[in-house]
Amino acid sequence: MVVGTPGRILQHIEEGNMVYGDIAYLVLDEADTMFDRGFGPDIRKFLAPLKQRALKTNDHGFQTVLVTDTRISIWASS
Repeated sequence: MVVGTPGRILQHIEEGNMVYGDIAYLVLDEADTMFDRGFGPDIRKFLAPLKQRALKTNDHGFQTVLVTDTRISIWASS
């Protein structure tokens, strides 16, 4: 299981501390904020190889969880 920011995950992959074949679960916290702040390209950069790996017949795939704590408040006026 990998939990981290896109930048940190990419850093670990580039440094050889983590390999795509070992990732079965990926959790991205504050996902909405990451996309709002322009991390979409970084996220796609490490999701693309995971998706390609999952297409292979002997691969078990991976699961991605995007987590956010954004609350939407609806105010009713009388």
